[in-house]
Amino acid sequence: MKRESLYLEIGNIDDDLIEAACAQRKSKKGRINFARFVGAAACFCIICIAAFSAFQKDSIYFNEIEVSSASKVKIPSDENTTVITPNYEELFDYYGITKFPDTLACMQRIEQKSYFIYQNLGGIIYDTNFLQYMSFDGKQTLTVAIAKEEFDIQTEDAKLSKIYGVPLTMGVSDGSAQPTYFAEVCIREVYLHITARGVDESAFVDIIREIIKLQN
Repeated sequence: MKRESLYLEIGNIDDDLIEAACAQRKSKKGRINFARFVGAAACFCIICIAAFSAFQKDSIYFNEIEVSSASKVKIPSDENTTVITPNYEELFDYYGITKFPDTLACMQRIEQKSYFIYQNLGGIIYDTNFLQYMSFDGKQTLTVAIAKEEFDIQTEDAKLSKIYGVPLTMGVSDGSAQPTYFAEVCIREVYLHITARGVDESAFVDIIREIIKLQN
């Protein structure tokens, strides 16, 4: 076909066909741009997940301590003091945290009929309560002290651990025939002080993970 004839044929192409071809080209370009956007978004999500996982990575450190700690608050005993005796469900309603299970790390919770919260005319003045767990053979024990007042396991040079992104203080005492492990963590403004005997370090860390996961 001669050049002149080619130009004439092009000039006779329907305008609708030209517009359709242009629209198809734009649509294809849009799909390419969208695919690039989706790919970039996916890469960004992967980076965020990796960063979050790194942030959530557990960091375990056991401080050397001599004895278990007690609450900073002393139990009052004057004529203005009254005692509230909630049951198990009412106790956790008061603390505002998830109720502990009856079985924890293959240890069974020892039943208590009631717990104790002390108050006077100014309000609550002492609310430390204890959950006791024990294995069937009695060789493993776990005590969880719960209070809205801070305990005293921490020292000025205590190194913090982190489990599931939650900071806590952990310790071990080798003063007896078998090590005693301790941990203190604050969850929703409630302090948990956990003491375990008859378990090894790995088992104790698993217990703390289970407790933190339960409360989160």
